[in-house]
Formats: sequence, C-alpha cells, structure tokens
Amino acid sequence: LETPQQPNSNLESPSTAARRGSVQIDGLEQGAEDAAAPQSAASMGAIVALETPLTWALPATWMQSWLATDPAWAAISLEQLNAVREKAKVLLGAKYAEATMYLINQLLIQPACEVEQKSYAHIVNAGALLHVEVFVSHAWAENFDEFVNSVNKAFHLCPVKPNLWICAFALVQSSNPKVIQSQVGLNEDPSAAPFTRALRKAEKVLVVRNRAVDLYGRIWCCWELAAAAEHGFLKRSGALMVAGPATFSKKKVDVAHAEASNEDDKVRILRHILVKGSYGDVNKMLTQVQNHVAEIA
Repeated sequence: LETPQQPNSNLESPSTAARRGSVQIDGLEQGAEDAAAPQSAASMGAIVALETPLTWALPATWMQSWLATDPAWAAISLEQLNAVREKAKVLLGAKYAEATMYLINQLLIQPACEVEQKSYAHIVNAGALLHVEVFVSHAWAENFDEFVNSVNKAFHLCPVKPNLWICAFALVQSSNPKVIQSQVGLNEDPSAAPFTRALRKAEKVLVVRNRAVDLYGRIWCCWELAAAAEHGFLKRSGALMVAGPATFSKKKVDVAHAEASNEDDKVRILRHILVKGSYGDVNKMLTQVQNHVAEIA
C-alpha cells in the first residue's frame, strides 16, 4: 500500500480514453477522434464520433442526460467537498465539531436532492458533470471534519486535485427508502450496484479510516475493498491509498461479522465472495488495510 504513482492500466479515465480516441460510458464505447482530454462532461463537447464514417451531432443537453445515467459521472471536486464543510460550519456553529456524515446528509445534502430530484454531484456540476478519478471508501458514522481533513491530506502534494466519487454526494439522497433502494440495487448482485460500477472506472481507490467506527464493521465498506481487489487495484502499485488513523488495528477482520442496514445486502455480498472463492483472501486484505500505518493519516 503506497501513494499512487500510476493510473489504472485496465480501466481508462476519460482523459486516457480521449488520448486513445474513444470515450467509455458505462460499458458503451464511442470513438472521439481528435478529442481533447476531457475532465468533465462539458469538455467532451456535443459531438460523438462513432468508430464508423458516420458522425452524429448531439445536443449538449442530451449528452448530459446520457452521462447522468452512468454513476461514474457523479463525482465532485475536492474544492466542492471543502465548500460543503464551510457551509456546515456556518449552519451548525459549535455543534459542527461533532457532526457525522449522517448529519451533514440530513441537513445539507438530502434537502438539496429532494428539491432538485438529482444527486448533489449533479446539482453542483449541472452542465459539466465530473467523471470519477478517485473512488472514496469510508463510513458515514465518522466525524465529518476528520473525514474531510484526511481526504485533503491524501492529495495535499497534488497540484491538480482529482475528482472524487463519494456516495453521499453521488447518489440521490432521500427520506423515501424506495428512492435509495432503486439506486443501490438491493435486489441485484452487488457487482451491479452504482458503487461497484463507479469504482471499476476509477483510477485509484482511497480508503479513509476514522477514530469513531470500525470501517470494516460495515458490509458495504468490506465489499468496496473486495471489489477493488477483484478489478485489479491491489495488483497495481499505488492504485490503493489508505488515509486516516489506524484506530481499530491489531485485530483480524472477518467479513462475515460485518453489519448491514439491509440483511439481504450482506447475504448477496457474502455469496458473491464465496462464489469467487476469495473469502480468506478478502479477510486478509481487510486486515492489512485496517492495520496499515498510513503516512497521510
């Protein structure tokens, strides 16, 4: 586990795809000859050139709507994450110091999503959606300020900050459980969940630990690392980053003991892991990340 030095070699970012002459959107590949490397949906322009002599001119609004169906296009910038922190400080005052992601979602993210009927990432980046570069794995019961500090420290040496996929901002938050269920895909294989679809298109995965809760006491956090391993992130130098304190180190992790808000999620995740024959390997990985002494903690 070390600071990333190279991008995901198997899964292309939009900028890499553009240099190669194509743009990948949730399994569909569209040629884009002579395209500049896009960092947002707006920079892709309104022209999509197929790998045939035919070229279609598509309205920018249509392109935005198309990209919005791909969870990989629901990232936010580090600057936008910091802006949420500043809003929360003003809103909560002295109570901000104890705020968790749950509270930030309740007071800031969910109300905006329910008004606009879209994710927070799509609200703040309307007309210029951002593609995931770094997938962030974390637990909502963490202290929000500690989380934001850890993410900032992870990239403090980077002159150009990456686009971040953070589930609270990437999904439409709602008080209606059916809205959440329709996105998370509780009735589907976990590999089809938006978390997994976004993760496999990221260049890096950042695991953010905390002092409040055991990250790998939650089944979806376990799944995210298992999925990262399944898609080759742990085999590439620097593709997995670990930040935050190792508060819950010195113990072995067993994914079977992880908790889930929906027990069906846990059953499907464990079944997937067992079918892949990687139960022991997953526990070993989880323990390694749990105990890793992060330089950017």
